[in-house]
Amino acid sequence: MGTRVALQCQGFGQQRFWVPTIIVLISTTTACRRQPESTSPNGPTTTGDRANASKSPSVIGNPAVVNQSAGPATTSAASTPPSSKPTSAIPGYISDTACAECHRELYDAYAHVGMARSFYRPSPDNIIENWRDARVVHAESNRHYEMSLRDGGMFFKRWQIDADGRRLNEIERKVDWIVGSGNHVRTYLYQTESGEIFQLPVCWYTQDGKWAMAPGYERRDQQDFMRPISRDCMFCHNAYPDVPHGADAFGKLPVYPRELPQGIGCQRCHGPGQDHVRLAGQTDSTLGQVRGAIVNPSKLDAQRRDDVCYQCHLQPTVLHTSLVRRFGRNDFSYRPGQPLEDYLLVLDYDDGPDKSARFEINHHPYRLRQSRCYVESDGRMNCLTCHDPHRKPPPERRAAHYRAKCLTCHQADDCKADSTPAANGATTSAHDASADCVSCHMPSRRPRDVVHATMTDHLIQRGPPDPAWLVITKEAHSDSPAPSSLYFPERGPVGPSANIYRAMAPVLDDQLSATIDFYQAIKAVDCTDPTPNLLLASALWRIGRLDNAAATLATIIQKDMDNVFALLQMGITHSEARRFESALPYLERAFERDPESPEIRYHLGRALAGDGKADRGIELLRSAIARRDNYVEAHTELGNVLARQGRIDDAIAQFRTALANDPRVGTLYRNLGLLLRQKGQLHEAVRVFRHGVSMALDDPYLSATLAMEYMTSTDATLRNDVEAYTLIQNAVRTRPDDPGLFAVLALAMLRNGKFNEAIDTSMKSRQGGADMPACLFIAAAAQARLGQTSEAQESFRIATQLANRENTTDPLREAARIDADAALRPADTNDR
Repeated sequence: MGTRVALQCQGFGQQRFWVPTIIVLISTTTACRRQPESTSPNGPTTTGDRANASKSPSVIGNPAVVNQSAGPATTSAASTPPSSKPTSAIPGYISDTACAECHRELYDAYAHVGMARSFYRPSPDNIIENWRDARVVHAESNRHYEMSLRDGGMFFKRWQIDADGRRLNEIERKVDWIVGSGNHVRTYLYQTESGEIFQLPVCWYTQDGKWAMAPGYERRDQQDFMRPISRDCMFCHNAYPDVPHGADAFGKLPVYPRELPQGIGCQRCHGPGQDHVRLAGQTDSTLGQVRGAIVNPSKLDAQRRDDVCYQCHLQPTVLHTSLVRRFGRNDFSYRPGQPLEDYLLVLDYDDGPDKSARFEINHHPYRLRQSRCYVESDGRMNCLTCHDPHRKPPPERRAAHYRAKCLTCHQADDCKADSTPAANGATTSAHDASADCVSCHMPSRRPRDVVHATMTDHLIQRGPPDPAWLVITKEAHSDSPAPSSLYFPERGPVGPSANIYRAMAPVLDDQLSATIDFYQAIKAVDCTDPTPNLLLASALWRIGRLDNAAATLATIIQKDMDNVFALLQMGITHSEARRFESALPYLERAFERDPESPEIRYHLGRALAGDGKADRGIELLRSAIARRDNYVEAHTELGNVLARQGRIDDAIAQFRTALANDPRVGTLYRNLGLLLRQKGQLHEAVRVFRHGVSMALDDPYLSATLAMEYMTSTDATLRNDVEAYTLIQNAVRTRPDDPGLFAVLALAMLRNGKFNEAIDTSMKSRQGGADMPACLFIAAAAQARLGQTSEAQESFRIATQLANRENTTDPLREAARIDADAALRPADTNDR
């Protein structure tokens, strides 16, 4: 999957920009290149619209132009001259319905295979879910979900429950696409105006017949419905989409047409079919020409044949970045028959005591290749040994079908089991013709990454299976780095070049401590390819090395002033340092080259607003939201600008929309609550603060804000000094280096009668650089309560002098002054 790289920023929330996850290393054109380019046989993959086989074939893109990003390729004699510029990222692909004209039986049989039903529109014809009980509660993240059918469409709704049992942060989305055949799981997606697609967080699990959280969402910090569908996701879950040439390059947003292929079609394994169809329709074509214009995987050598399956089905683990694309290769540039290692490198990890026991949902070849049957076959055993990709055995013949495959190498007498499952669910002798070999030797298990489904374990092993393999366990996660190695070391780069891939992977997993190792790996081969250097700049930026990030980006831009991704990152780097004037030339240039990008519109709008050009900034921020309505950062920044203009109601609306889309952002709760308080809506402000504290546990400043509200509210019913003390204690534990938080803690100590602690803490806070008058007022109040009158009066005098020099209003300072003034009054005055 793709990832959103979160960049820490000043102001509200986080800034995120798109970085593809499956990347590309060793450039085919730059100093990173360390091996010759291989020649690919016949070309691309499929645009699998299988909806209507009677349609005439429609050409996708510029038919006879080889995708130049794929490297040299063999084309038919009728191909366009190399000087012609391609218009499509997938030239030569046509509608898969054209295949049905000559291959009707295969086409119809394939329609029942899971791959053919991997991606499609929801419709009344494909409903399989239980809609009577379509609610899921994810207590860990306080999210309530509901799926429904309405007005001929499928809808998703999410809300949260606050401490008083009331709903908030409620939002609804219409389902635009479904991923998954429904044999195991169905996942739901929605598409924004920009063409970006995002995943919804609940799935239908067919085998257990229930709704539950989607894989990867069984955790408190789950992405809700903000997980973008990257081109890496689309690569394996659907046929190639028809996008413009270059739109699938590194750094480009994953934007898709409104109409997409529906399912993985014929060309995904056989390559682009236009020349094949054209030659088949010409009377003067020879059979050799027709066959030579399409890839038949079974006719390839063993390695290239397996690569056709491995392009999607070989993934050692999802817990770490295990698929790394070569630099210089676009996302949709792989063609069947090409060496997979020229497009993609596979990384394996030592992430546990027994790596061989690892079992995940996409482990078909990974587990098969560990089997003794496979190892001793010396490459003769492969996916096609047991599977016909065009046909799915009917349930009543499944056991016999696979038993026959086993018996091509084994004898029934080899099995020593007294009894074994039969196809009808009963038990029988292992020697009986109805015995089910697979149920013992390739049993169904629950993958550690998709715990609500069961999959066949392709590690051929001695039975019987362990019943514990079917028990639902906690979904596996990993936030720690692990040692990696090339899965096919003999097929990839070696030495320093290989180290770049391995060093890059943890950075992609947000293990920012690996940034320096990544930097050193790039420098070891003096790699000047923009892709790793762009990733390096991003990582340097995220660890606070802004100057180093800017220097890296400057080198890229100096060589290519039209590198939109580099221009955008440079603009962001200057913006985050609040050098908006310096950011604008880079962002304006990026905008000229990609005016539809919501990311560029957002960052340009933010920089313009920061540079005092609020009206144009607002215009661009609104246009970014129009293209991507779930754009939390754009809603947040627009609310920020509107609040500065005094348009409080409009700002509140933006903050509420931002929180409805992402309820995890503490700064949004803080700013929304402060505006509500400004409008006099004190109880609603506290409601927002309280819910925010429960959602954003890592935001100590929100806890401090609520603590201050409990201690200073003008509404006596909201006062709660005890709860304030608990809140600020938690905040200080989160950020023990922040003197401002210690100042609030000192006030809470004062309010809770901990006078000596308040004096010590206020002094520590003052020495750390917190507000001097506030700290002195707290000390004065505590000293007075302890009977240290002269010390209290001196502290109060100095604090007053300092405060009078500044024309500022600070809630903490004012609250501390009032407490000190009250503590220093004569006893009879206090009594009255």
